[in-house]
Amino acid sequence: MLLHDDEMEALEAALSFVDDFSHAPRSVGMNGGGDVIADEELESLLLEVGLSNSPSASTGVKTEPAIQASGNTNESARRGSRGGIQQAASGKTKKRVRLNPNRARDNRKNELAYLRNKVKQMEEQLQFLRQQYIENKDSTNTTTTPRSIVNTAGMPPVWRDMASTQQLRREKAERENARLKLVLESQIKLAKSMEAVMQRRTRQQLAGFNGVVSDAVGGVQGSTWDLLLDKDTYDTLLARAEEAYHEVDEVLAANGLKYLEAACTNAQMREGPEGMYVDIFTNKMLPFDFTTAAEAVWTHFRGSEKHRGNLYENFSKDVESSSDTVAEMFAIEFMANDLAADFRVKQVVRRYIEEDRQVVVWVSTASALENSKSPFASFGFREKGYVISKRVRGRDDFSMFQTCCLVSPQMSEGGSFDLSTVGTFTEFVLGFMFATITSSQQLIENMLMDQSLNPSLEKSSPG
Repeated sequence: MLLHDDEMEALEAALSFVDDFSHAPRSVGMNGGGDVIADEELESLLLEVGLSNSPSASTGVKTEPAIQASGNTNESARRGSRGGIQQAASGKTKKRVRLNPNRARDNRKNELAYLRNKVKQMEEQLQFLRQQYIENKDSTNTTTTPRSIVNTAGMPPVWRDMASTQQLRREKAERENARLKLVLESQIKLAKSMEAVMQRRTRQQLAGFNGVVSDAVGGVQGSTWDLLLDKDTYDTLLARAEEAYHEVDEVLAANGLKYLEAACTNAQMREGPEGMYVDIFTNKMLPFDFTTAAEAVWTHFRGSEKHRGNLYENFSKDVESSSDTVAEMFAIEFMANDLAADFRVKQVVRRYIEEDRQVVVWVSTASALENSKSPFASFGFREKGYVISKRVRGRDDFSMFQTCCLVSPQMSEGGSFDLSTVGTFTEFVLGFMFATITSSQQLIENMLMDQSLNPSLEKSSPG
């Protein structure tokens, strides 16, 4: 179908209007109304074009409306074009100022990236500080102990054990102090009455003790108990102490203390030439130098604090000018396993100083007191003990503390042999001897700790 020029111009104007309208921004008709209007105008224009092409229609009549429509169409197209341009321009301007809907998410991403970077930096800084601490620690250890040949990593945590023990000691003292403060006023009268009872019992026990000792030593009078008058007893104990010192290496080799460096506490039943005996031994490393530890050991064992029990009366004497030998005679009540028994004990304690160690030897003989109501009235025991303080190779600030006690239960002449009673007495002796050794070890540690905190105590302590 051929179209005239006017019809062609009208069609081109309509198509141009449609093209301009299709490029207009959507903000003009967000509800879709603009598209409906454009479709209606396009259909009306096509309808007019179709009608003008009919053979019954007049060309002149239809030309003017076509031209008029064309002019209107061109004018509206120009207005639409200008409006579209303005709307496009305004649309672009609005896009520039519009807020970012993902701003919060972007901020979180940026913050997460920053934190990851910060964590990485802090890890590098921590690694650097650790390396610097290790280097400084190694240099300090090298400077303070240049002659150390002992692996410090394998050194037992002696200070940790000491601190734990001292913490328990402090807590116990605080609890005891609080308890005594609460009951002090109400217990004063009771304490005085108990003191009178104990003094009366002591006098009764000592009366029986003096009679037994007088019969044994040939008439020692009074309560002076000068051991030098009992020459036979003193010479026997001194000879036993000398013999025990010469056997120290053999005894330490038998129970393993000679080469042992780790901490241990043990008790075993052994059989010797004189029968069965109990071997109690302990081994511990002290964080104190050899000289200080050895002096504390001797200070403890030459005094009366080593006795664990109710000590009725104690007579001791330094029998040599060098004060390396102490003779004792005392009456004491031992308690263990909910049992109690009274014994009279004769004992000699002697110190031997060597180049790299100090050996304290004690030997004693104990027998039950006469008129004793304990189930062990017909029993006694012989004791031989060692306390060794020695140096630690390569560590001048440490020392080894070893204790060994050999106890032989005995039965007095005329006593009835009862296997059950013998076993009970053996357990009784093992119990109070083990408690005595543990108590002495704790007291020595407390003494060393107090001296390290208060150096004036070390100067004032007896040599």
